[in-house]
Amino acid sequence: MKLTTTTTLHMQGMAMPQRVMSREVCTAPAGFDPRQLVSSRSGSDCKVSDYRQRSSTITFHVACTRPQKVSSDGTFRQLADSGFDGEMRTTTAVAGHDATLDTHYVGQHVGDCTYTPPKH
Repeated sequence: MKLTTTTTLHMQGMAMPQRVMSREVCTAPAGFDPRQLVSSRSGSDCKVSDYRQRSSTITFHVACTRPQKVSSDGTFRQLADSGFDGEMRTTTAVAGHDATLDTHYVGQHVGDCTYTPPKH
């Protein structure tokens, strides 16, 4: 299933405007898999753990050490129209200072594609 995802980023404590990005993602026909977003980060070594699905809600933790140390917790909800919404809270260091990044995701089903599952 091909989805258009819109991502809104907000860095807590920073006087900068929110950043909004859109892209297409190919995911499993049975429903959106947020691990697909994590596995698409080139040059990273991110690992997903504590992955749980209860009904239409998925929760998980992500830890990365490359290209920098990052820790994230996410919650995503599968919507009745084959779309999804979700959020992640990420902690990292920027210029030697702790930073928290809140990310909101919205996905809409836009067509079909050939899905390749992420490697875990």
